[in-house]
Amino acid sequence: MLEVQPTFKQRLLVLTLGCCLCVMLVCLLKTRLVNPSLTVQVNNLPQAMQDSMPPMGQANSISSLMQALGQNPHDLPKLLALTEALIDAGQLDAAMNFAKRAVAEDAKSWEPLYLLGVILHKQDHHEEACQMLEEALKCKDVPEIRYSLGMLYCYYLNNKAQGLSHLQAALKLPTISLDLKSSITEELKRQSKQEEAPQK
Repeated sequence: MLEVQPTFKQRLLVLTLGCCLCVMLVCLLKTRLVNPSLTVQVNNLPQAMQDSMPPMGQANSISSLMQALGQNPHDLPKLLALTEALIDAGQLDAAMNFAKRAVAEDAKSWEPLYLLGVILHKQDHHEEACQMLEEALKCKDVPEIRYSLGMLYCYYLNNKAQGLSHLQAALKLPTISLDLKSSITEELKRQSKQEEAPQK
């Protein structure tokens, strides 16, 4: 029976993924020992992305996703899931690399661009984050993007008019979840009170 030997590129990819995994696991262990209560969460991610991820309480979630990508490097749902898992773990540089790979797999998909925006925001690159989210919005108009843009404009880019416009637009989208709708409604009330405060 003919045996198919892995190519040099395949071996190199598996080796690279393995090295990245080792570095991340060491960093995660060090972080947990220094500050065991530290948690980083990405709010309001699409349910489809959350469903494709292993439970984040499992210590091997990143490892299992790495192994799956080693077998199929072009698996877009796994790339998105790994990116989100790395964001949750605070490994933003690694998350950025995998998000860019996801963009390369499907440049017309909004999810990789959305995650890149989240990463850039967490790295305090708010203008770049906003630009990335605007690109994601061109791909598809979804409440999560509108909400993120609204919060960026209101709190980081000093453009409340633009921010409120995005928040109000999100409320009109039929796919908005009840939780996100409640969060946006509360935020609009907060913004309204802030505008009225100087008049009192």
